[in-house]
Amino acid sequence: MTWLSDYTAAISARDAAEKRQSAIIAAYTKLADRTAATSHAPASAAPSSPRLPNRAASPLSKTSSPSRKGAAAAAATGDDASLRAELAATQKARAELAARVKPLGEKLATVTAQAGLDARRIEELSRERAGLERKVRDRDEEIKGKGKLVEEVQDEMLSLDLQLNMAEQRAKKLEQDNAELLRRWMALKRDEAEAMNATLGT
Repeated sequence: MTWLSDYTAAISARDAAEKRQSAIIAAYTKLADRTAATSHAPASAAPSSPRLPNRAASPLSKTSSPSRKGAAAAAATGDDASLRAELAATQKARAELAARVKPLGEKLATVTAQAGLDARRIEELSRERAGLERKVRDRDEEIKGKGKLVEEVQDEMLSLDLQLNMAEQRAKKLEQDNAELLRRWMALKRDEAEAMNATLGT
């Protein structure tokens, strides 16, 4: 499904972004430690240096002290510039990553919301499908019942037709028997009349 692949891609992108941000946090921590160490170095070094009386200081030491201070200041300035450059680069990388993470987060929220909507829609469709399947089963049972009723009616109609045919055959036979009896009775009466006429004629 499209939404599932988008959701998985968004999760992977988010995990990758979090890993990159963890590296940035580690870099920030390292830079903060280095900055703190650099800022505390002159203060910690000052008490440990021995203080010599002014009268014990030689002209050579007075002459070389400014150069050492200049070298230390130049080194500190170089470290500070390097730290600032690293900090600026880290901030830039963080801004770029944040700019990439934001749309991914928005896309993830959209995909998550769409996934929730799809899940609810799937649940609704599943319930609707179950209801329709239940109605189809009910209709099947109803059709089976009506089909059985139709078969019973047809069987009854066939039985009635058979009974009607048998009744018609019996009625026809009775009609034929009645006709035969009537013919015999008329023949008998005719014979009796002829016999009576013959008797009266003699």
